[in-house]
Amino acid sequence: KVLLIKTAAIAEGLKAVEEIAVGEKVYWDSSAKKLTTTSSGNKYFGTAYATALSGDPTVLFVMDRTGDL
Repeated sequence: KVLLIKTAAIAEGLKAVEEIAVGEKVYWDSSAKKLTTTSSGNKYFGTAYATALSGDPTVLFVMDRTGDL
């Protein structure tokens, strides 16, 4: 038997003024220095761990990114 365990880092990051739903992919906007759901021109960063409303300044997310931003 082989048991594979995947670990995940849950982090909190500044986000754009938009609602982000649980499980939605988030991307790093290097110009605004914030997370967003807009993929065009931005780098994939992870998945939202909790819903963040448009007025919330941050979002909890599961980081799925390594390397330089």
